[in-house]
Amino acid sequence: MHGLRRLEATAEFHRIPPPARRIVAATACNSLGSGLVLPLLVVYLTRIVHLHLAVATACLSLISVGALAGNPLAGWTADRYGRLTSLAVHIALTTVAVSLLAASSALWSTVASTVLMGLGVGGSAAWSTFLAEAVPPSGRAAAFGLNYVVTNSGIAIGALAGGFLASVRHPWTFRALYALDAVSFAAALAIVAAGPAYRGRPAAEPGHGSDCGADAAAPAPGYRLLLTNRPLLLLAMLGALLFLGGYSQVESGLVALLYTYSRIGTAGIGVAFTVNTIVLLVMHEVRARTADGSAPWTSLSRIGLCWVGAWGLIYAATGPSGTFLPLVLLCAGLSLFAVGETFYGSAVAATVNAAVTDRVRGRSNALYNTATSLGFVIGPVLAGMVVGVEAGRVFVAVVAGTCLGASILGRHISRTMEAAAKPQKEGPSCT
Repeated sequence: MHGLRRLEATAEFHRIPPPARRIVAATACNSLGSGLVLPLLVVYLTRIVHLHLAVATACLSLISVGALAGNPLAGWTADRYGRLTSLAVHIALTTVAVSLLAASSALWSTVASTVLMGLGVGGSAAWSTFLAEAVPPSGRAAAFGLNYVVTNSGIAIGALAGGFLASVRHPWTFRALYALDAVSFAAALAIVAAGPAYRGRPAAEPGHGSDCGADAAAPAPGYRLLLTNRPLLLLAMLGALLFLGGYSQVESGLVALLYTYSRIGTAGIGVAFTVNTIVLLVMHEVRARTADGSAPWTSLSRIGLCWVGAWGLIYAATGPSGTFLPLVLLCAGLSLFAVGETFYGSAVAATVNAAVTDRVRGRSNALYNTATSLGFVIGPVLAGMVVGVEAGRVFVAVVAGTCLGASILGRHISRTMEAAAKPQKEGPSCT
């Protein structure tokens, strides 16, 4: 007996270049810190900072507004001043924001901290750009998939710990958790900056987004010219649809639907999300072990298709009486959602970065992230409007239809990318 085989995720981590390993390690660090406080923000603002519920939720919306502004700013700084500089500014902003929130005792400091936090969250384009250039194009799907599962695992573990440690009877526990979150971002900054200076991506492989000779030294195009990149625009539309009908609804509409139409309580919902995380980890291992080297865009249509099935199972969970069968159906639905998440984590970011060149990579990732932020902002509003008037069937039909539309669009993008890849043996044109 030779012992247990090493997890494929661990092997993937050791296969990627050192700069990429630093990004994944930093992601693990700040995801764990974010998980400590992510489910507690409304409770913290209402019970500890003593804000009215309406004011607290308005402050939450400021994070999304800040992210919409932070996305294009992060993309511009990444292309203009360098990936590491943009990443460092983003992490520093988030560290300051969380530190301010940990000490907040008034509305002004809460507003300032949530706006700054939004600007920091909007800097995720810098993370994507750095990671895309730290690995060869053929390794992007694996690197982004690994980073995605590390993010989700860190948040899940942090949320579990935060739920046990926080107590409204002891306000200092909340402030201590936010202080730990700030420390996690500071540690992430130290990890990214550690080691030899990052001077750029490895040599580009033919036909995968290399810059075009002397033209690469010219000033990078602005956001307006990026709008002429058809694959990038289609990917931005895909991201908006997936967040509108998928991610945003799992965090808002799903809970509202279950509370309105089922007997599943908070404990049951917690169990279902735990199952979701476990399935995500298992599916990542399966995909990593069975990877066949196919282009990442071949999986785009599967994301929405999985989520259509997931919403069907989730809606079925609102029908039966009792709690056991509805909980089984909910767990099955969120398990299928996790399968779609596995495809999303490895396929979408890698395809976005395959559709663009190095000199506009920062702004291209920012454009995609802005589209997903819009979907994330509109999603909860849609859920409140539909579920709030007790139209659960209509809500599920709308979000499942949105996911089906994303699946169809993903298939179209796959064909577009495949057609564009064939004639690019000499390298793509600089957009």
